[in-house]
Amino acid sequence: PSGPHSTVYFGGFSQGAFAISEQVDPYNRDHADDAIIFTRTYDVAFRRHPTFEQMAQAVGNTVAHELGHLLGLVHTADCADLMDTRCTNDSILVPQQFGTAVLDHSVFSLGLQNELELLDWILGFVGL
Repeated sequence: PSGPHSTVYFGGFSQGAFAISEQVDPYNRDHADDAIIFTRTYDVAFRRHPTFEQMAQAVGNTVAHELGHLLGLVHTADCADLMDTRCTNDSILVPQQFGTAVLDHSVFSLGLQNELELLDWILGFVGL
């Protein structure tokens, strides 16, 4: 696309992460930030060998999580939430979703993040 745009790259390996975003971009102010999904990390990350469907779910959940950062979402502490970072690696093998979740202590010691409301506002869907 022409003009500034964010990009998610796929490939490589990381010892400690499935992926990383360039930043948590408050309110998507930077329209040209990037993320990378370390696809080779998935080979050794789970307690048992995932099915094809579980692996596809894990990659999809991870991409959504990193896009959340590029749009301004922070980490939460809820295994069913896409922005979660507290649960085991196996938690990304099942469907997760954006919702309202408790903030992770690394972000703030109390509070909630309403991801759907924030995304509506950030992406300009509010008031349409």
